[in-house]
Amino acid sequence: MEGEERKPRKASFGWAKLIARIYEVLPLVCPKCGETMRIISFIEDRPTIQKILACLNEPVDPPPIALARGPPETEFNYDQRYEYD
Repeated sequence: MEGEERKPRKASFGWAKLIARIYEVLPLVCPKCGETMRIISFIEDRPTIQKILACLNEPVDPPPIALARGPPETEFNYDQRYEYD
């Protein structure tokens, strides 16, 4: 196993395709040199993530969740009643 190059699974790049379709950016291509990047780890430890975000001058806490609201039919004066003939 050691020394062998692992082949990426199809499912492992599914998220990358989705990001590329939504944001029109290839997440596994270096924006500076254009070379292919590879994932070396996923950081899941909250204090470590907060340290990294603080160093990058990014918000450390998630944004507040907005309250839910009802459908906009009163705002736009929609009449959604169905009339039977």
